[in-house]
Amino acid sequence: MLAPRMTEVSIELLSASGANESIREAVNAGRASVGLAPSSAELWRWRAASPDGTTLGVARRGDGSVAAAILGVHRKTWLVGEAVRFTEVVELYNDFTGGRGLARTRPLLELAAAYAREVGGPGPGCAPVLYGVPTRRAHRIGLARFKQEILRSENVLAVQPSSVEWHPQGVDVEEVTRLPDELAGLFERYAEARPAILARDPERLDWRYAQHPEHSYRIAVARRAGELAGYLVLRTGVYADQTGGILVDWLVPPDAPDVGMELLIWASEQTAEHDRLLVNVSDRSPEFGLFQAVGFRVFGTHEYLVFRSFQKPYVMSWLFSNWTTTLGDTERG
Repeated sequence: MLAPRMTEVSIELLSASGANESIREAVNAGRASVGLAPSSAELWRWRAASPDGTTLGVARRGDGSVAAAILGVHRKTWLVGEAVRFTEVVELYNDFTGGRGLARTRPLLELAAAYAREVGGPGPGCAPVLYGVPTRRAHRIGLARFKQEILRSENVLAVQPSSVEWHPQGVDVEEVTRLPDELAGLFERYAEARPAILARDPERLDWRYAQHPEHSYRIAVARRAGELAGYLVLRTGVYADQTGGILVDWLVPPDAPDVGMELLIWASEQTAEHDRLLVNVSDRSPEFGLFQAVGFRVFGTHEYLVFRSFQKPYVMSWLFSNWTTTLGDTERG
């Protein structure tokens, strides 16, 4: 027989005003216990400003203290031609200091069940897919108790910037602070062959990159005969234990190799002082092979992309083959 519920579960919106400060402090204590850096108040306010919203789940004890928390950021997604939303779980917290054995995870289990009922599902306003890149502890709990599945072990593609060579062929590349409105037409053509892909539009990309409180991103667009033909988003830092330039987002039609190469030349020039130019794209996407064809090599990482599906046929085999992703689709980018 299950023990009586010892916590009160609530599902609410994330506040941009700082009203969730006690929750953030509890989550940061949990992050510290597994060696992760704290999430800043600015990062939480940025999450709250997501164009597609956020959902915060909290389990509190009788004294009001936080026993468990789940924070998901919703992301508009094109799924077989229809606009839905996937939800990235960016914080998953449970207080392990009270109780023993499995009883310690009861608040999180109760909260996860309520969160799944509120957020997950095939209907309007629900998410057919929840996903994220978990910590080791969250990974173990999620696989055992939350119906999570591993979509794939993450790989990174790397090249030495100085080795990228190309002869210009009439494609102009320029750095911009915001992607132009004409991106809509380019993304529509690009997404036609992508059964599942997070939406790319100026509003969402402006929030994701220009407004980010902790990372500094650079955006380059490519034009052929004046028409927008592709873009990339670049930052420098550490990813997968390697320091260098990181291609966080990339949108170039596979049939436009000249556009891709001009953008890569630009990125390699901006990161010439580093030994590595890194990119992470889904293994089944055309880009995975194209990057290797120009000299990128594959390295494994310790990361796993996990998910929970609430709608058939969007199960592991389908998502693995059909979901186009970049690092920018998760907060690690």
